[in-house]
Amino acid sequence: MEEHFLDGKVHVFKFKRRNRYRKYAAPRAQLTTLRILSVHGLPDDAAGAAAAAAAAAIPAGEAASGVLPSAAADPVRIVNA
Repeated sequence: MEEHFLDGKVHVFKFKRRNRYRKYAAPRAQLTTLRILSVHGLPDDAAGAAAAAAAAAIPAGEAASGVLPSAAADPVRIVNA
């Protein structure tokens, strides 16, 4: 973790005409900067093989029409057991 800081203000103004209702807020989000020292995962060839297997699972007719089944729309998740 590098630092905590506040983001810039986002001005929010709400009103309802003819009702004398006005509401103003300017919140600032709390943000954190992180430093990533290393990333561990699958080697590049294994990730490429998993993506190719997922692409092969989509039937050719559905891929050509641009309509993907709901299971293919989800990203590929590989879990090492």
